[in-house]
Amino acid sequence: MYTQEHLLTILNKLLKLSGESELVEFKKAENSFSDSDLGEYFSALSNEANLKGVSCAWLVFGVDDKTHQVQGTNYKPSKLALDAMKKKIGDQTTNRITFEEIHEIEYKGHRVVMFEIPAAPHGIPVAYKGHYYGRDGSSLVALNIVEIERIRNQGMDASFEMRLAKDNLSAGEVLELLNFKKLYELIDRHVPKDTSMVLDLMKEYGLVVNGKCGWSITNMGALLFANRLSDFDSVRAREIILRRYEGSNNRLLSAEKKSVSGYVIEFEDFLDWLEMNTSKERFATLREREVTYPKVAIREFLANMMVHQDFDVKGMPLTIEIFGNRMVFTNPGDSLNDINRLIDLPPRSRNEKLAEMLLLLKICERRGSGYDRAVEAIESMNLPPYKVESGKSFTRLTMFPQKALKDMTQSEKVQACYQHACLLYEENAELNNASLRKRLELGDKQSSVASRIITDTLNAGLIKPANEDIHSRKFATYVPFYG
Repeated sequence: MYTQEHLLTILNKLLKLSGESELVEFKKAENSFSDSDLGEYFSALSNEANLKGVSCAWLVFGVDDKTHQVQGTNYKPSKLALDAMKKKIGDQTTNRITFEEIHEIEYKGHRVVMFEIPAAPHGIPVAYKGHYYGRDGSSLVALNIVEIERIRNQGMDASFEMRLAKDNLSAGEVLELLNFKKLYELIDRHVPKDTSMVLDLMKEYGLVVNGKCGWSITNMGALLFANRLSDFDSVRAREIILRRYEGSNNRLLSAEKKSVSGYVIEFEDFLDWLEMNTSKERFATLREREVTYPKVAIREFLANMMVHQDFDVKGMPLTIEIFGNRMVFTNPGDSLNDINRLIDLPPRSRNEKLAEMLLLLKICERRGSGYDRAVEAIESMNLPPYKVESGKSFTRLTMFPQKALKDMTQSEKVQACYQHACLLYEENAELNNASLRKRLELGDKQSSVASRIITDTLNAGLIKPANEDIHSRKFATYVPFYG
């Protein structure tokens, strides 16, 4: 606990700085200051303190940020109000981290408020309202991916998957909370009669750990195998929600399914529900259902959502929404890879242990080939290309039902051409007029249509000639811009 004298010494040192830095911010805040801005500065200064290897950073109210002249502040003029603000910020940050302390001091007859901001914990970047912030000199900016990964990589043992969801349990309590029979089913082994062998296997897979005070269930164990997600505070909000709407907007909900148990327990049920709610019934000799979207693609996109979600983004479950004209997958967390390179780049997973476990359980198959298989399935049904959007705290992928080429936008045609080129490149082949005609179901006499689409894709900078020496369009082949 700092004394008033110590705080005055710190303030004097801060005032002598030539300017603000990644670790110090001054604000006049004569009478008030935006709560949201305060939260963003908290996130930024906390993350920068971690990256600079210091224990804390400072945000000071009552000082002119340009002249460093102390002018005083009437911000939150009571200890009660300051403590309430301390709690309010903590309610919206990662792991409820908040100010180490908010100090009020008198400096030459002026009231100054000094916010002592702790460094982000080892391996855990601090987000405010799901967004990570940092500093570029004295400017408030979004914390970039490299810096986020630098903090996360400080301690792999601090990963969300391996933190404890529930501890100090007996062996019987663990086996009651987790569906261990599903684990054995997925790895195609018989459940042993000896429960200690069951616990040893779950420990080997990182689903549980054994300590001095009994057994503990990890977040990964709860997330994948919980009989009831609601039994675990750390994962109860990580449910998967499936919704179907009437029409092309979300005004009229016609069906909904929410996960109750761990992901792998309900995974196949999710796929069946999605197929049922996107397919059309047709009558032939036997009653059949005509699928709208390929199950392979749905499976891959659902698995990707699970693996690549950002557990630090609060209040955003995994959702799949079915509209009359599209199917939308949304997960918390921005895309770690360039959205134009999802087909060819190796996957970058925020949750490596979760990815490894889903690979082992054959929920995810060969690593790095998920988008390839999805695009191949989309092309086999002659669907429009998928679309991906990525923001600060979300990634959204959209699939569209079959439509005629004449009804596709120019952007969709260009993306179809580009994604087809990416898929061929992964197969060590090259795009040409004939392959694009086959992809878009164009006849041999429609080569001019394919040529226009190839030209538009070239102009968009998404493909390039495979051989610059070939000038004849008839014999020209193309590869993605990164090829």
